[in-house]
Amino acid sequence: LKVECRILMSNLNVPRLVLLIATALLTSLWVVAVHAESMDVRIKTIVDDAKSYCEGTFEVEDNAVQRLDFNSDGIIDFSSLDFDGISCDGSYGFCGSGGCSVYLMTPVDEIRSLVRGFEIVRTKMGTPVLLQYLHGHACDEVGVVPCYRAIYIHEGRFISTR
Repeated sequence: LKVECRILMSNLNVPRLVLLIATALLTSLWVVAVHAESMDVRIKTIVDDAKSYCEGTFEVEDNAVQRLDFNSDGIIDFSSLDFDGISCDGSYGFCGSGGCSVYLMTPVDEIRSLVRGFEIVRTKMGTPVLLQYLHGHACDEVGVVPCYRAIYIHEGRFISTR
């Protein structure tokens, strides 16, 4: 049994093929822009809400917001808002002994945690994993005992070890 596949490149099919490829490319760029914009809108809403509680000077440092290509596919698919980079004169602040409020978001999911720090590492298999450094209480320990949570993204959703 011999199977033969051919792409017909007649004058009518070439423009259609070019149009199909261009449409697919523009659609994917539009989806990326919408996803990044939706995360930016959510970040702005959270920052505006925090600002409404501030009675003094409210500042957002450049490092407070990160936008990343989490899985290295060329698409910005992860944003974080770290309140360690936000200050308000005349307020109790956004951080304490347990850490700072950090919002993590993808185009389809969002979580808020109280963390002392976080970083993205890669496993031996190359999978990106977000490690959060937490107050010891999060692991049923006293505050000085190190506690970590591992989070990865699967189809836009956060999957956590705890």
